[in-house]
Amino acid sequence: MSDKTVKITIEVPLLKVADALCSAFESSMGAGYWCEIVKCHAPATLTNTLDGLTEQPDPKVYPHIDYLLNPGGYLTIKDNEDGERHKLTHEGVLAGLVAMAEKCPYQFGQLIGEGGDAITGDVLVQCAVFGDVVYE
Repeated sequence: MSDKTVKITIEVPLLKVADALCSAFESSMGAGYWCEIVKCHAPATLTNTLDGLTEQPDPKVYPHIDYLLNPGGYLTIKDNEDGERHKLTHEGVLAGLVAMAEKCPYQFGQLIGEGGDAITGDVLVQCAVFGDVVYE
């Protein structure tokens, strides 16, 4: 078997990222078993919102999702295992997508396909915070 690979670039719709974050933080099967949101920090400019991406007539702001869709936005989360606080940033989410594609290709495929769920969202959050899955 050859270990040669080919590198590709893929565009991930921001709505898929928003859906994964929503599943991670709002589902009982998501990231809540290992972390909790302590505080949501607004970006200077809120350009992308979940409701805006889905073209809702009266868009609402969901800080735990929308702030991460914009540069400068972040969440402070607390690790329930050791109490440590982590900064989950917009940039971290983007890096988490890359880590997820490399280390968790099945879940990345679920995220970009139609099968993403709370586990997919949890994997994204862990990859964004730790660069890999550390809790299962």
